[in-house]
Amino acid sequence: RRNRENIDRAVTYITENPGTTLRRTPSKLRITLESDWDGLQAAEDFGTQPLFADAARGVLRALATGFYAVAGLLAIGGGVVWLRRSAGDRRALFLVVAGLAQLLAPLATFGDPRFKMPVYPTLAVCAAVALVALWDRFAPAHARAETSPDVTCTDGGVPQGAGDDAPRSPAPA
Repeated sequence: RRNRENIDRAVTYITENPGTTLRRTPSKLRITLESDWDGLQAAEDFGTQPLFADAARGVLRALATGFYAVAGLLAIGGGVVWLRRSAGDRRALFLVVAGLAQLLAPLATFGDPRFKMPVYPTLAVCAAVALVALWDRFAPAHARAETSPDVTCTDGGVPQGAGDDAPRSPAPA
């Protein structure tokens, strides 16, 4: 009942104040994406059950948000690299767009850092693409040759050029 009443109030407000709702959208996006220490806040029951001293909490908040910022920057770069390298392959575009689409819910409702959680798988994949691209570009040539065999996959997911010991996946029916 409470949820239904809140939804009705929200829909009424949005329909009666569309300009205000749209003006608040950038703030909701900023609030959702700017930090990543909300898990600590929830673990401490939103300040009612502190687990750490203020100084330790500050360090944990900075570490969490710093790690998230680095992962986010890598994900942006990796997403661009992935989309450029896979031009014409709709699977990469789908994953990136699907990940970003997960941000529509907090933009439509209210911003909160926990609402970006569905974006994490896309963020991780894109950040990994960036790390591999950086490795391929900056690692010593002998290290790249040892860790990056010339393996490509066909549409059936079967690696080609990896030798007989490469794991095989069945071709789609």
